[in-house]
Amino acid sequence: MSEHDSRRVVPSIEIRERPGESMRVPVRGQGLVFGSVLEVGDIEVMGFYDYPGGILTSIDRTQVLRTVNLCGRQCFEVLKTTDASDPPEPPELNYFEVRDQDVRWLLRIRAGEVYPDVRPEVITEMTTPRWCNSDQQHTRVVDLRVGETDRGRCLVVLLIDDDGTAAEDFHQPDGRVVLHRRYVGPDAGYGDYEHLPADPMRMINDKPYRQWYDTVLLEP
Repeated sequence: MSEHDSRRVVPSIEIRERPGESMRVPVRGQGLVFGSVLEVGDIEVMGFYDYPGGILTSIDRTQVLRTVNLCGRQCFEVLKTTDASDPPEPPELNYFEVRDQDVRWLLRIRAGEVYPDVRPEVITEMTTPRWCNSDQQHTRVVDLRVGETDRGRCLVVLLIDDDGTAAEDFHQPDGRVVLHRRYVGPDAGYGDYEHLPADPMRMINDKPYRQWYDTVLLEP
């Protein structure tokens, strides 16, 4: 990963709370991993930084290639590739249908061990609402700066999973997710809670959560 030396450690992240402010953002994609603002030609590059240490473990790139008709549904085709991950991750295509009320993730096609052998995977009930509002539960408005990039006002949405993990998505006004933070609670079946740093600690549903990794938008 020598070509990415300047990105090997998570950049400084500054968050300033804006209590009492309201914000509403559109949502068209599934966040950083599969693209935030789905338009043909859109490209996002993101770094995954694991804790402890905030060490860069991979750089992912997503590109919206085209729109296709998938079994009667008009979908965006998104190519995801990963650079220098350990273990290596194969390229994959993901298909999303943007509807009036939500975004549906319908299908993933991932390259097999012997490329171009592929394994299709049908995704069921993976939907994301089209709008996020600051009056919804587990949301807040902040100012965000990541490294040298001032991301301005962002709507933060806390997502709590049933498996003992939680995540925060930081949305810009256009809906683009610029920072994704993942947390692990003491009851999680993975994430190595005991070896994650105890500071800073997040209390979620009256339980302590430790930071697992940051996903940072590098481009655009």
